[in-house]
Amino acid sequence: MRTVATRILNPLTLVLAERGVDVDSVLAAAGIAADGTQTRLPADALSRACTVAVQHSADPGICLQAGFHSAPANLGVLGYVLQNAATIGQAWSQMQRYWQLVDDAPLFDIDSKRGRASIRMRRNAEVEPAAAQALIEYLLAMLLRLSGSLAGGELRGSGHLQAIDFRHAQPLAELRAVYAECFGPATLRFQQPHNALHFSAALLDQPVAAADPALFDLLTRQADAELAALGPGRSALERVRASIRRSLPGTPPSLTHIASALGMSRATLQRRLAEAGTGYQALVDEARLAHADMMLADPTISIGEVAFALGYGDTAAFHHAYKRWTGRTPAQTRQQSIR
Repeated sequence: MRTVATRILNPLTLVLAERGVDVDSVLAAAGIAADGTQTRLPADALSRACTVAVQHSADPGICLQAGFHSAPANLGVLGYVLQNAATIGQAWSQMQRYWQLVDDAPLFDIDSKRGRASIRMRRNAEVEPAAAQALIEYLLAMLLRLSGSLAGGELRGSGHLQAIDFRHAQPLAELRAVYAECFGPATLRFQQPHNALHFSAALLDQPVAAADPALFDLLTRQADAELAALGPGRSALERVRASIRRSLPGTPPSLTHIASALGMSRATLQRRLAEAGTGYQALVDEARLAHADMMLADPTISIGEVAFALGYGDTAAFHHAYKRWTGRTPAQTRQQSIR
């Protein structure tokens, strides 16, 4: 069964909460646990969540607008890889390479020819365009926003964004103004063979703002390890590590939840980990430390934000945990990393 990382829903739930919509009701109607225990969802649950969000908010443009609230952190380690790529072109290449960390199936293809660079979403022949409209709006807006944030600003109205293709028909009048606001002067084309974003090829050579080559190498190694752990024949230890890493930023799943996802009992999984010389909490601490060091290397992220991203209720709890792991405070590590 194809699955997607639950964190991809974060921009949508954020906007729903800001609008006063009951997020738990939306998730429940989409068949998603509201307690944060699901780190990955059946792919069709994402589409249902977008459709239900439109219904509960009574706003047909809410998914489109929510997509523009996305940030690289919503993609986990992949997002941090993108932030530290040298150019937009390299970032797009890494997004293709590691997308499986977010979605089991390839989502899009990237090509560049005749002065135009395109992100073309792969077509699902089993889904009618109208049924997936809210989801497509969400994903296209998310991809556009992510590309703009890497470039250090907005791509709407920048001259780089040239055209956007949609498989669905032209929206009703109430949505046209939202499309115009969200996509700016780009040419909008409907009932096309694919959903796609088209940019000037010059965008590919544009540097990524605040990229760090050393951090990029570290992050790609971590992403490679997570990707490898998704493959067949991997040990229970590797698969538990991958499950915990995929949950960050956020609260790691329980051992019971991971055991269920791996098709074994909690006791069996505990025994497998003990045989490997470790335990669940040690693996959680290991993953949290790696993620904390990755975030602390970015001076634009506050220590409070790091604590929250790792599932701690307050900065003091994170401070004590980090000092127990390393013998240093988070602030000391940050000072060393930015020298």
